Amino acid sequence: MKLIAHRGGSFGKENSLDTMIGAARMGADMVECDIRKTADGVYVIYHDNDLSRLAGVQATVDGVTYEQMQEMLAKKNEKVITFEELTENYRESTPILLHIKLTDYDEVFA
Repeated sequence: MKLIAHRGGSFGKENSLDTMIGAARMGADMVECDIRKTADGVYVIYHDNDLSRLAGVQATVDGVTYEQMQEMLAKKNEKVITFEELTENYRESTPILLHIKLTDYDEVFA
């Protein structure tokens, strides 16, 4: 049986770099995270289709810009990282399982 840390793990903020690194260092076989794209084309690590649960607003991830998303989440002491930030800063040997939640084929991402 493999231990996969869903949304990066349960010992910190979901889909955060710190939580993913922590899960890897605690022995997870993989860390899983979710990829979505904002209205301005930024790939973000975020589970839900909308911002209601973490930001308390009725807006979809693909309906707001990355900057707007950051501002909305910050009001609730939440944060989002980009796929680029993840790939630049995650240096653990534990693999990342990407749950790609893009609705259409995205040649740029592929």
